[in-house]
Amino acid sequence: MNFPARFKNRINEKLKQCQKLVQSLDERQVDESNTVRCITQILEIIFGYDPYGDITSEFAIKKTFNTAYCDLAIKGKSGKVRIMLEAKGITIDLNEKHLKQVVDYGADTGTKWIILTNLKTWKLYKLTDARPVDKELICEFNFMDLNSKNEKDLENLFIISKEGEEQDSLEEYYSQKQIKNKYMIGALLASEDVYYVIRRNIKRLFDDVKVSMEEIENIIKNEIVLKEVLNSEEAVQTRKEIAKANKKLEKIDMKEKPQRKEVKQELVKKDDPDVLSASEISIPE
Repeated sequence: MNFPARFKNRINEKLKQCQKLVQSLDERQVDESNTVRCITQILEIIFGYDPYGDITSEFAIKKTFNTAYCDLAIKGKSGKVRIMLEAKGITIDLNEKHLKQVVDYGADTGTKWIILTNLKTWKLYKLTDARPVDKELICEFNFMDLNSKNEKDLENLFIISKEGEEQDSLEEYYSQKQIKNKYMIGALLASEDVYYVIRRNIKRLFDDVKVSMEEIENIIKNEIVLKEVLNSEEAVQTRKEIAKANKKLEKIDMKEKPQRKEVKQELVKKDDPDVLSASEISIPE
């Protein structure tokens, strides 16, 4: 991932300084309000947000019988809330109850991205469009372990940052994550193209061994790839994505076939000027 110079310079200059601040607050065991105050500072100093224009504290969420308040709401370039952030005190271990709280905030406001943090641990989730709403962990990091020279650490910071928001990095990162997962690899492994390659290589290496496509399929599906990877809802959705991608490729191939044919004809004519293309051949009546 390419990081803007402004972002990299800010991380190089300010990360260690902020880590010392977090360590100091941890040693003093500050309460939640001071934790939130420091998180707001980090959103400005590390992530590049304007604390007055991009961040709203105690964001009000109207419910049927009452109003709830999310600790911090981060606006995107459209002016709408992009990320809901729920903070817990630096001494508190994050748990499922805390996660459900911020998931509900995201669902109630139609916000796809949520962060749960106690200043040291940061967890970024994406909410699904399914009903009931579910969540998927996108990334997690310990702020004290971050290294400004580590590519993965920079990526985790960048996708949340102001510069990352300007490049739609969260959506891009999520798309990449969806492709590089066990369901996608499992679906590709359990395909006839892979069975054929394996059978061909076995025959090439061991010409006295006979193996059928069905035997290879059975081994892959029942002994190598977990059933969860092939039969879960995620796996079904992944196969749909693969089918969609294949259809897209087929359409591209159909458009390119006439072009490839024309190029081939031009190459033939260049090699042999006396050869006529199909359009130049006149059929006598």
